[in-house]
Amino acid sequence: MRLGAMARGLKLGSTRLSRKRKRDDHDAYESTRRPRVGLKKRGRRRIPILKIGDRINLSKVLFTKHRDFLVTYKNRNSPVRAEHLEGKTVVLHFVPLVPWNPHLRLYVESLIDTYNALHPYGDFEVVFVGVKIGTFPSDQHTLLNPSLEKCFEEKFSIMPWTAVPFSDIVSQKSLERRLRFPFSRFVYDVYTVSVVLDPSGLVLQCQADDFFLWYGARAYPFTLEKIDYLMSADKEMSKHPSVTRLLTSFGRDYVINRDNQEVPVRDLENKVVALYFYEHCPYDDLTEEIQVVYEKLADRAQFEIVLVYVHDSFDSCEFASEKSFCKILNKMSWLALPFKDPRCKYLKRIFNYPAELNGWDPDPRLVIIGPQGKYFEPYGADILNRFGMSAFPFTRRRAAELESESEYIKSLKLDMLLDPRTSFSRANGTKVKLSQVMGKRIMLIIENGWGFRYPEFWTKLKEIYLKMKNTENEFEVLHAPYEYVADSYAKYVGTIPWLRHSTFRLQSKKYAQLQRVLRGGVGLLAFDPDGRIVRKTQYPSIEEENFPFYAGSLFEEALRGLAKKLEWDRWLVEV
Repeated sequence: MRLGAMARGLKLGSTRLSRKRKRDDHDAYESTRRPRVGLKKRGRRRIPILKIGDRINLSKVLFTKHRDFLVTYKNRNSPVRAEHLEGKTVVLHFVPLVPWNPHLRLYVESLIDTYNALHPYGDFEVVFVGVKIGTFPSDQHTLLNPSLEKCFEEKFSIMPWTAVPFSDIVSQKSLERRLRFPFSRFVYDVYTVSVVLDPSGLVLQCQADDFFLWYGARAYPFTLEKIDYLMSADKEMSKHPSVTRLLTSFGRDYVINRDNQEVPVRDLENKVVALYFYEHCPYDDLTEEIQVVYEKLADRAQFEIVLVYVHDSFDSCEFASEKSFCKILNKMSWLALPFKDPRCKYLKRIFNYPAELNGWDPDPRLVIIGPQGKYFEPYGADILNRFGMSAFPFTRRRAAELESESEYIKSLKLDMLLDPRTSFSRANGTKVKLSQVMGKRIMLIIENGWGFRYPEFWTKLKEIYLKMKNTENEFEVLHAPYEYVADSYAKYVGTIPWLRHSTFRLQSKKYAQLQRVLRGGVGLLAFDPDGRIVRKTQYPSIEEENFPFYAGSLFEEALRGLAKKLEWDRWLVEV
């Protein structure tokens, strides 16, 4: 999700990003995960739900006439009084009482990091409230069961802040009623919910957990204005990245090598620098590919890689450790940010790692930063994987040049790719040799099911083909399947008015050269009357003027084709 969309989500009172991955396993969460702040019906009455801008009296919400204190885990005999919260920004941290899972742990630990950074200044506090999933039961013995209490104690044991005692059922019910915050509607077994109040009790955020995850203490005091400012700064950096600004932080102007030696970041400014976002996963093919390329390019003193070890994703947060970091780095020849360096979180935001900030799966990423920050390329991994070392410096511009092979393509002519004696046939059985149609504009289509995938393309092509037949603008289409196709498809092809060849792949003696031009042997080539290639694509479209022969330059078409094939996000298609 782009930063602008995130900001719009803030204004609407919803801060959660959608999760596309593993959707089938989490439909129940996706359908109800973060209802918008609004109104809740109760019979005929409409009860307002807590929203940003409301004001809360914590003395009345957190304390009762029977209990005038909160507790801490390590010192249960030293209760925390109401006056302890006065003059502080307070986070009410609602955590479901379920066994630990990676998602819960990640959210809780991100708040712990934020708390440890802010608490020493004396104006920040967190109050833990354990929540049973669903409606609170009226039976005290049902709530006070060993499994729920165990979950409460396990979670409270790692929290450095205060809590409403688990045994205080009255306060829990009172919280839900007085806060106008129905827990069953907001708290689920993979989410925490954090409500942020300023020192006067003004609600600053109703769901602040993602801000702790993304920004940590930098988001303090968690106002909408501060969040907007941080997002704007991130957006600006994503447009004009600089190795020095990206990799250095207060007190650290270096990266490390596998021997833990410091390497000044300024030494990287004049190089192509690849940021390798890495987290442990069962497959590690990308590291092996990068290693081969790195060993060949490192001697040129123009390329460097910096490992960004992702320790705080949903998958890695349970097992990532300094030991695992050192083990991984020792297998690599390049540099790295120190383990758990705050800049890792920053780089994840700037370059949208993973594809969604709250994504579920590892997302191997190679972000390329040009010398002096002249350009950046977020899809370096795709480019390296597809083209290898020849794609250096691994930008879309270089990939499009390789995909279009402009100079090579310009040197080819139709008779160099097809034997002029090759015979094609029409639907009525008439045989026509290629030599008989040379001198016209010609479109060569080698495909495997396009008729089903692009029906609009075929309809438009047929319409224009018939319209231009026997005019000065007429053209011919040579149609051939890539390989044997089903009878149903053969029946469809029998209705086309142009020339076709049923066994083209087997009979073409020059097929190897044609396969190089059309990667994978499938695609569309258009030739001008002199037999020169004027169009090459695997993704035919009908939007361009002068369809079907002109679609801009071969380079532009290759770039569009790669973006579509590899699903590159359009907001980053600046090369």
